Amino acid sequence: MMRPNTTHTFGVKVRNIIVIFFLVWVVLLSNSPAFATKWVMLEPEEVLERADVVVVGTYDFTSEPQYHNGLFGGYEFDADVLYKGETTKGFIAGVPADDAGWMMEHQEAGGKFLLLLEESKEEDFLVPVAGINGIIDLVNGEASVDPTSRKEFYENYLREQPELPFEAQKLVTKGNWGLIPVVLVLGIVVIVYYIVLKKRS
Repeated sequence: MMRPNTTHTFGVKVRNIIVIFFLVWVVLLSNSPAFATKWVMLEPEEVLERADVVVVGTYDFTSEPQYHNGLFGGYEFDADVLYKGETTKGFIAGVPADDAGWMMEHQEAGGKFLLLLEESKEEDFLVPVAGINGIIDLVNGEASVDPTSRKEFYENYLREQPELPFEAQKLVTKGNWGLIPVVLVLGIVVIVYYIVLKKRS
């Protein structure tokens, strides 16, 4: 009687376990926000209504992005014009994870963005309304989007909407705050030195 090949049987079990683990991992990943990045297209009127801040400007893609749930990366945004809401000229704005590439290329070609941003419970920064819905690429001041009805809506908005003033930038810098510990330590040293001298006298 031939003995069963235990090595072969063990190998098959290990292979089956790996396959099952891989399938479970794929299912879990496909249900995560970072994997499911398809956005439902909304009417521009709804996008504008949802937006807390509307600006035109450019991202600083050389800055270090802030990632939280993986769906958006937060980059520094330099706003030229404010149309809705309250913000400073420089702030952090979200970029959908899968769209950073073409957005960089758009800016390198001289383009800008009209951003319709809203607050997010998942992020510490403003994000485009419904992802790509809140990002309108501009070429020479004109909206480069389809269909024509969306293009006309945003170009009319840019023509008719009055510009708003930006909030003042915070004047406190990291350098100023960095001097505070030094001043406190020096103050404590002076007080202790004064007390010691007084006791000796």
